[in-house]
Formats: sequence, structure tokens, C-alpha cells
Amino acid sequence: FEGRYRAGPAKAAVRIVVFADYQCPDCRRIEGEIGALARSNPRVAFSVKHFPLSTVCNPYTTEDVHPDACWAARAAFWRLREWLIQKEGAFTEADLSAAARAQGLDPQRLMSLLESPDVATRLRADMDEGMALGIQGCGTPMIFVNGVELKGWSAPDAIARTVAAVLTANPAEA
Repeated sequence: FEGRYRAGPAKAAVRIVVFADYQCPDCRRIEGEIGALARSNPRVAFSVKHFPLSTVCNPYTTEDVHPDACWAARAAFWRLREWLIQKEGAFTEADLSAAARAQGLDPQRLMSLLESPDVATRLRADMDEGMALGIQGCGTPMIFVNGVELKGWSAPDAIARTVAAVLTANPAEA
């Protein structure tokens, strides 16, 4: 169970998957915490799935809570993820083109990819999976550690404490 893009080892003792929305303040905070854990611990892998809280692309939401979230999710190639977090998921096409160039990507090719049916299909698959797993309403972030949903993720250091507890059990790398 992981997203399309992963930070950390292919085989990890702790695999964290987050369903996120790039305009969600809690998602940005949590991604920062998890990213730091993954960078500092070679036994932790982290990946993201998308659940934009926007009626533009998400048939499971009735409110357009984050109007640019669909566009941000389409642009969330792993190399642009940090930039999207910094921009709080809101950007113009010119901003995106500049960011693409800065990352060594061809802006025209990137725009073509973002508008492709394949990207829309992958985005929809993430949303479908989020619903099947029980995401509700404005339920981002929804966090899984080794396939088990982490409830209470908003408590101080909840993710770090959970990772430490899992590592203490010394699970096999999968």
C-alpha cells in the first residue's frame, strides 16, 4: 500500500501513506513532519495519494473547499511536491511554468501531461480508493502507517510517536 511516488527506501519497515489536498493546512504540516521522518530514518518510506477537496474533479465532495486543489493534485509530480506545499496549492500557469523550468522540466510538456486523461484517471483512482477506505467530508489528511489508519494524527508528535512504536516492534521491511 503506497502512492505512486515514494520518499525513502523501496523496502521499508514503516510505510506511511497520506491522502492529502495541497491546499489543506493540516496536510502541509503533516507532510512536513512525515518528510522529515523519512529523510532522517532509512527505515521509513512516505508516499502521497490525492483527495482534493474541490468539486472541479472530486465527485465525492459537495463543497469547493479548495478551488485550486485539483490543479495542484495534477501538478504533484514528486519533484514539484515541495513547491506545491510552499505555494499552499495555489498558483498560476506562469508560476507552474517557472517552477517546472527550475526543476529541469519542460513547461509545455508538463502542461500537456497535466491535461492528459491518464493523469485524470490516476487522480480519480486515488479519490476512489480514499472513499473505499472511509475518507469522509473534509477528511484530509487521512494517514496510514503500515496499512493501518492513524487516528488522532493531530495530537502533538503523534506521527513521530507512532513511527517510534512501530520501529520498536522491529517489523520486517516490506
